[in-house]
Amino acid sequence: MDLQDESALETMAMLAPTSATVGPPVASSSATVRPPVASSPTPQRTLLTKGFPKEIAQNVVEDKFLCEYCHLIVRHPMQSRCGHRYCSSCRDELLS
Repeated sequence: MDLQDESALETMAMLAPTSATVGPPVASSSATVRPPVASSPTPQRTLLTKGFPKEIAQNVVEDKFLCEYCHLIVRHPMQSRCGHRYCSSCRDELLS
């Protein structure tokens, strides 16, 4: 390797981000190991991902804001091509 190649390598090294690492990530001693998340949702989790209760709008809610599946106020609304509105989790449940 000649002097010009060494100079080019030094320039590239200076321009490279300092946070770049080579090799697999190393866990720090303060890292917390968490158990894997269960694949099937718990009943409480399922209820939380469905729509919002109508009571939050004092039970005065137009039908266009209700999910066609769970009949609650849509959470993360999705609209089908035919115009029906669903919570994103309800839509996923219907399509699975």
